Amino acid sequence: HRLVDVPLVVLARDRSASEGCKKAVSSLRKTLVRCVDAPRRLGVEAMVAKYLSLAAVARLGVTAVWLDIDVIVVRDPKELVRKELGKPSEPDLVFARHLNSESASPAVVIARSSDEAVSMLMGYAGWLRENPFLLDHQGWDQFLDHRFGDFAGGFDYKGRNVTVKDDEGPKHTFLPASGLAPKGSRWSHIDVGFASGDGWLGNTGDIVFFHMWGAKETQQELFSLVYEKRAEEKKSEVQSKLLEVSLQYRRKSSSGPSMTALLGSGEGRGGTEKPLHLVEISYAHGCCAKSLKRNQQKALKVGVTEARAYGKEDLEPSWAAENELVLKQKRGGGWWLWKPHLILKTLKDPAVPWHRGVVLWVDAGNYLHADPRSLLESAFKDSDVVALRLKWC
Repeated sequence: HRLVDVPLVVLARDRSASEGCKKAVSSLRKTLVRCVDAPRRLGVEAMVAKYLSLAAVARLGVTAVWLDIDVIVVRDPKELVRKELGKPSEPDLVFARHLNSESASPAVVIARSSDEAVSMLMGYAGWLRENPFLLDHQGWDQFLDHRFGDFAGGFDYKGRNVTVKDDEGPKHTFLPASGLAPKGSRWSHIDVGFASGDGWLGNTGDIVFFHMWGAKETQQELFSLVYEKRAEEKKSEVQSKLLEVSLQYRRKSSSGPSMTALLGSGEGRGGTEKPLHLVEISYAHGCCAKSLKRNQQKALKVGVTEARAYGKEDLEPSWAAENELVLKQKRGGGWWLWKPHLILKTLKDPAVPWHRGVVLWVDAGNYLHADPRSLLESAFKDSDVVALRLKWC
């Protein structure tokens, strides 16, 4: 499959965008930009046109790369594209992925020039055309049957996505009449090179795309930084500023409990290391008294150091008064605001030793059935804070 230098194609969805694009292109000496008048016609929405355009380019035997307008190209992406399409799995489509999600994000989509890629893109466009989502970003997990994504999971008897029960908003759309993407469809995530305001891992030289999503700067500020014409600035200076912005969202794992502490013995700081101090905590108010007690008993039985059963009386009075309006809400006993408060309170407790103390939250209706230390050993290799992904909760 070829990767060739083709013009940047800008889909102008209205007259203002078309005029602005053409004006910008006219000022370039050697244009590599093509403006395509693509106003809304015959009910074809922008999200549908996005995938029809990708499919059209892929059909021409050219590798197609879609970038949402709020995705900044920090470095030449050709090497990243070659690397992603050259994976042993030979994916036909490659999607972006944000740090705190496993979903297939179409903020960046790389499409191989293959019949399979065209088929998936056309199928998805057809689905959106007949059953429009509020955001096309929510649909790929379902379409690809990607069970680890945030938007995949349970469907009701009518085929509607009920992974997230929103009792005040509209349901998601129906599944496509033709079914999901064909079994065996090859796709993957970008491994390294995609960053966003949501955070990213890796080295400075890895960043190729930066998505404005989640950034503390406004889109207007970031657009101005990248696209506003400044005669005195060189391309390298703009790139340097982009890297400076993206670096503030870089995440690094800080030092958590040592692995020897998690295992319960071994050589640690200054000699023989004391065992892990594992505190299991839970909370209930106005219900679940029996479950909370059983939660505590089960935790102690499998070998945790402490098991604490918190109630509303354990909330810090000043904090509870400050957040009174939220805590009065029925849902989640106050939108679950007490959960991070109690976890932090336990972490700060002098009785929980520094460097070898771990706080393990378990909901009142759930119980530990085995010693969790082996799970913690694996989980803490990558982060100081870990959580299980349970889409149905």
